[in-house]
Amino acid sequence: MKPVRVTIPANPDADLDTASDLEFFGDTIELDANAVKTVQALVGSPDAKDSIERLAKLSRIEYDRVREPEAKRLKVRVAILDKEVQKHRPSQDDTAAELFNDAEPWYEPVNGVELLAEINAALSSYVFLPGKSVDAITLWILHAHAFHAFHHSPRLNPYSPEKGCGKTTLLDVIQALTPKALRTENVTTAVLFRLIDAHAPTLLIDEYDTFLKDNDELRGALNAGHRQGGNHFRCEGDDNKVKAFKTFAPVALAGIKELPGTLSDRSIKIRMQRAKPGEIKARFDARTAASLGDLKRKAARWAKDHLSQLEQADPDMGGLYNRVADNWRPLFAIAELIGGDWPEKVKQAAAELNQDTDTQGTAILLLEDLAELFSKRDKLTSAEICEHLAGLKERPWPAWNHGIPINPQQVSKLLRPFGIKPAVIRIGDKTPRGYERSQFVEVFERYVEPATPQQDYKNRGLQDFSGATPAADVAGQKSPEPLKNRECCTVAGQKPEWETEL
Repeated sequence: MKPVRVTIPANPDADLDTASDLEFFGDTIELDANAVKTVQALVGSPDAKDSIERLAKLSRIEYDRVREPEAKRLKVRVAILDKEVQKHRPSQDDTAAELFNDAEPWYEPVNGVELLAEINAALSSYVFLPGKSVDAITLWILHAHAFHAFHHSPRLNPYSPEKGCGKTTLLDVIQALTPKALRTENVTTAVLFRLIDAHAPTLLIDEYDTFLKDNDELRGALNAGHRQGGNHFRCEGDDNKVKAFKTFAPVALAGIKELPGTLSDRSIKIRMQRAKPGEIKARFDARTAASLGDLKRKAARWAKDHLSQLEQADPDMGGLYNRVADNWRPLFAIAELIGGDWPEKVKQAAAELNQDTDTQGTAILLLEDLAELFSKRDKLTSAEICEHLAGLKERPWPAWNHGIPINPQQVSKLLRPFGIKPAVIRIGDKTPRGYERSQFVEVFERYVEPATPQQDYKNRGLQDFSGATPAADVAGQKSPEPLKNRECCTVAGQKPEWETEL
């Protein structure tokens, strides 16, 4: 029989007789009398169907080893076989259901104050959490239910000097209260960004000290996930196309000692301590985890009902700066929206938990307050400075040391990176230790007053806060309006030498 040249139409809904199932769209091929039977043998025969179903059950590594010989045996192109096998693999939605099995939001609106009180009580029952850390974790849990509303998702970092301080139990409780919670004691970079891109889980990583330190790529992916729109780029497929994987998701990391520097800067740090006898009220196990299911549903309902308000929130950050403000803004927004005593609680928690970690931000804050003092005096004793700082209720100084005002040694420590040290000064017939305004002239010019007129001082993370009044011989004139947000200002393109020492 004479062969016939036939053009296969590019119609995905065409009948099998057109061989469109082989995706020879637009190709011209020769068909003889047995053409239709040949096509059916390739993709429609029982042998082909069985093979595809068998191949779909293999892992991707196992499948990659056999795909070429199988395609040759079935007389189809490898690309066609790949597509047919992919169609028969379990869907991502099925995998997600198996991994997370999340409950539906609560059936009625939820009172935010009562919700936070319940979460707070649950945490305090099963884990010993010193100081104000329980309030920070409570708000972080609710942030995990609404993290899409924020530009940043702070990493939560429970850490301790030794084992046995309750980090793993804390992650157990958080897992019971957060959406799509996924626990792991180890994770590769490839698994991390694929999980987040597909499911955006609340990722709870334990024992990071055993695998994270020397893994630069994993740290980079976790860093990128700190902000909305963060991506991790990888080459995918036979043609090595570059694909951007989303990395934005809530993450808690627990381990011995603090996280590596860049990741630590993106974290709310919780320094755990070993509990004394009687400080833990109840034992946490699978039954208590199940009992917290309703509380998780309530948190999901509150977040769902208030998502748009959180997206528009612009909370008073109480003096926090830069990345520290980015970390705490979701918690401040939730506390401010819920009200009650939570706006004050979150300020106290931030002041307490940041006193050892926000050296740069609080040092600039201290310079602003000292600039105001030195605008009226040429000399100040260390005691006078501390007395003044203790009276600034909106600043962290009154509760700097676990509820105790900042002391002269702590002021000196914050000023040390600027090259400023206390010295013996003469005031009348007395010679106390203190500071002279001349020590601060250049520092005020660089860090308190703007270094360049082009800089934008608004919307920098510290809202509704007036800066210090500059000394007359420092900047020459006052700013035309109070600067709402003051960051560390340096000469453009130049990094301050002291920054690397903090």
